[in-house]
Amino acid sequence: MIATTYTPLLKSGIELSELCSSIIQTLCGGNITWDMDRQMNFSIFCNRMLMQIDVPEPVVYTSLKYFQYILINSVNEYNIIDLSNIAHEYSLFTVSLLLAYKFLEDNPPYMNQWSFVSMIPIKELISLESKVLNILGFSLNISTDQFYQWTDQCNTLYDMPYISLDQLNMFDLHMTRTTLGYSTLLPVLLDDIYVVGPSLSSTPTIQTSPILTSDYYWMEPTGYYPPLDQICCNSVDDFLLLNNNSYLATDDYYNIPSWQQTQLDTSWYLPQTIFS
Repeated sequence: MIATTYTPLLKSGIELSELCSSIIQTLCGGNITWDMDRQMNFSIFCNRMLMQIDVPEPVVYTSLKYFQYILINSVNEYNIIDLSNIAHEYSLFTVSLLLAYKFLEDNPPYMNQWSFVSMIPIKELISLESKVLNILGFSLNISTDQFYQWTDQCNTLYDMPYISLDQLNMFDLHMTRTTLGYSTLLPVLLDDIYVVGPSLSSTPTIQTSPILTSDYYWMEPTGYYPPLDQICCNSVDDFLLLNNNSYLATDDYYNIPSWQQTQLDTSWYLPQTIFS
């Protein structure tokens, strides 16, 4: 008999970003459904992360496993997963993704690239990375069997959009079977503040704190800035000129290929923390 090696089917493209949003919502929300704004915003965030950074599919699934481990290693004495003082779903997913990328790939993106795409300040990402590594016991290894089982589990959950709570508990996502004797989804407390850019409440004459709640984070592009493949090898200032708190294109902008100019024109608002 010829031995066969099982290889799970990995989602890709828009399905993969939707899977990320769905799995994280299930891990964080449990039997509490996110409202439509929160679902839509986080789905857009996941899609942008995976589009702007070329993340291999195994890295994405591994990052979701890290996300799960972070939660189950943060259960307090009241059987509540409490990360309210250190992370929200945006930063937690970003750090899980960058750790998985660093662990599995030889040439991961630089930290300022993660900050650029996620719109989360570099200092916050570095601090959270250290805290998450401590929560994980500095152990990032996942066996092949664990990876395959987790991949199948994620795909099954994604393909069952109307799954009941009883069916959901069969997956034991918070791994309470060994500690509580039964499978259940524990309450999850996360920080609800997401720092991205100028406040929506700001006026043209008053500069306000760059803080938004995670209920609404989308910002339309307001200036020119380099595509991601330029961040690692060129100075950001080569393409931008800061003038009266607005970013203007420099001469170098007009010397790059038109497709790169298009990327500059259609990318996100660049957090000012990149220049600090």
